[in-house]
Amino acid sequence: YRVIERYLDQRAEMIAQCPPEGGLDTVSALLEMMRLEAVELMPGRGCLVVNVTTELGLREEQAQRIADRYRSMLRGAVEPALRHAADRGEIDGALVDVYADSVVGLAVSFSVAARSGASADELNRIADSIQTLIASWRTS
Repeated sequence: YRVIERYLDQRAEMIAQCPPEGGLDTVSALLEMMRLEAVELMPGRGCLVVNVTTELGLREEQAQRIADRYRSMLRGAVEPALRHAADRGEIDGALVDVYADSVVGLAVSFSVAARSGASADELNRIADSIQTLIASWRTS
């Protein structure tokens, strides 16, 4: 599990590159990094954390802790960005928690699609759909 923990630390560094002050653009940028990774940099592999924890998470306590940490890390990056977006009037502030949970679920689902053999075209369509959904949250 040390390898997965190290990988998760690297993911945290990548996610930290998306400053929350960017609001909704930060959320979009984070998801674009995931698309780039899944489609161009490591096609067919998906996210190691999602791959391992999806397989072992219900049976292995340590895998479940890693999965929980990953989802918390994603939410910890997305929620502040969404709060900044709400503060700037970009999105409805009453929906920040709903949007944060949605982004986490969509990000993990995207990783599962990447690992399950989705083609580059399919992954791009999924990513475009997610971006369109996020753009629809804009109120200004």
